[in-house]
Amino acid sequence: VRTHAILGVCCGAVSAYERVILDGGELRIYEVKDAPILRADVDALAAFFVAKDSQGHAQGVPEHLVETAMRRLHSVLELFEAGSPALISQFASAPEADPLKGLTKHNIARVLIHRPDDAARKWVKERAKALTDLLTRHEHTNVHVDELLPQDVLKLGSRAAERESELEGAEDARRMSLPSQLQPSAEEVATRIELKRPSAR
Repeated sequence: VRTHAILGVCCGAVSAYERVILDGGELRIYEVKDAPILRADVDALAAFFVAKDSQGHAQGVPEHLVETAMRRLHSVLELFEAGSPALISQFASAPEADPLKGLTKHNIARVLIHRPDDAARKWVKERAKALTDLLTRHEHTNVHVDELLPQDVLKLGSRAAERESELEGAEDARRMSLPSQLQPSAEEVATRIELKRPSAR
């Protein structure tokens, strides 16, 4: 249960981070020089959920699951690392939208809209109506990150959660058992049963 719950929180955090950097409003302006800061944020987020101990062993979510949850986000960060002219040149050949990919027309547009350089501003201004239609058309294309996890991973997570729940339930039951001095003896139980019997008329 613990691992599955933390994985859910991890997926939610990754989805939220994606949404903030791509759809954070007109006051959010990003330049190429900001990309290392964004990358460091994502690395810190990954490290938080993996939670390695001093020996380098993961104590949180298994590292490969965190990497899977962040795969699309890493692809999106590559757009932030590219210059505006490079993004503009890739726009025509990119697929319009794909929930599994970072390099799409939809995401390139979302990045360029937040760029302050002349090339990006000129490109966005010339295509304002078309870009508005594009963003509106694919407003819900980028699905929640947990929907991108392979089904076998989700099934493994569910089975692990069920097993963990069973073990925790057994442990809770053990801890809740009465101390021996409070447990009724066989004689006491027999006496209580005898007292509860209806009296003969």
